[in-house]
Amino acid sequence: MKNKVFFASAIVLSLGLAACSPAEKNKEVPVETPAVVDEQTKETTTTTTTTTGKTDPEDDAKQDLTDAKDKIKTEEVKVEEKVDGLMTSDEEMIAASDYIAIVKIVDVGDGLLKAELVKDLKGTLEGKEIPNDENFKKDKEYVVFLKDDAGKVVPVNDANHYRDYDGENDNLVKKVEAAQ
Repeated sequence: MKNKVFFASAIVLSLGLAACSPAEKNKEVPVETPAVVDEQTKETTTTTTTTTGKTDPEDDAKQDLTDAKDKIKTEEVKVEEKVDGLMTSDEEMIAASDYIAIVKIVDVGDGLLKAELVKDLKGTLEGKEIPNDENFKKDKEYVVFLKDDAGKVVPVNDANHYRDYDGENDNLVKKVEAAQ
């Protein structure tokens, strides 16, 4: 029994020293376990295994940072892809909309806000009720993307149907006008 404990301790010590050694990183290091004598058969066995050294945690962190930067660059290129089924590109939003308009958010009293039509860009919303969004801010203007759903005007996407309006030089408005 003492031999088995000694053998197990020797293996753990050998592996521990090999893992902690300042040897070259990622280098294969042979680890030889001490000779063991089986008391019943009186045979001696020696085992040699090869172990790979661990990498420096600082190098791992640098690699993770580089990978994250590469991922961000890749994601910036893919901005116009669909996210969770929502249309994100301007072209998709324009194509899916029956109505595109510039609206201004006004206070109608008692803290209630209403979207008022400033200009139709696609379709005609005059005389139709424009749906509000809880994220609209008072006295701001937005470009809204809407569709007709059985005679009712509804957002193209529940969570992604408007953009901030940047004035006369708004690039999105130019895209909409060019698409007409």
